[in-house]
Amino acid sequence: MKFKAIHTKAEYEKAVALIDALMDKDDDDSAAMEELEVWAILVEAYEEEHFPIEAPTVREALEFAFEQRGWGPSDRVKIFGSKSRMSEFMNGIRGLSPAMMRRAHFDLGVPAEVLLLDTASGKFSASRVIKKLRGGALLMEKKAPRAPAAVKRRADKEVRPRR
Repeated sequence: MKFKAIHTKAEYEKAVALIDALMDKDDDDSAAMEELEVWAILVEAYEEEHFPIEAPTVREALEFAFEQRGWGPSDRVKIFGSKSRMSEFMNGIRGLSPAMMRRAHFDLGVPAEVLLLDTASGKFSASRVIKKLRGGALLMEKKAPRAPAAVKRRADKEVRPRR
């Protein structure tokens, strides 16, 4: 069969029907499998262009994860820390803190990219959170502890050798 890019809905429907027919075949014909693979790639490219899937908002992702795990309101408080914080987030008054993002990522398995990305602006919403996944762990930016003023003054003075 001759392959060509899919540009119209009619070509798309014809390609999907052809994929269905190739998948229904019982034989392990390698030529048919290669043809199936090529048509699947062409259909996927058409679908990505004409039927894009938007990234979920943070709230949608969390609600989906809660629903999948069967978590009720009392279980959801584990992520937010308190009922008032949960209510503020669900009503759009407050965003997620870095600690809430960490708990949602580890406890619910919500991807860090979804939690960090503000879909309205397309920018990362938590300025203190660094998007790094190392070994599946969401790393948080840590500020260096402040040294007491007395230690700073001593460090600024020259060290004089003893006589």
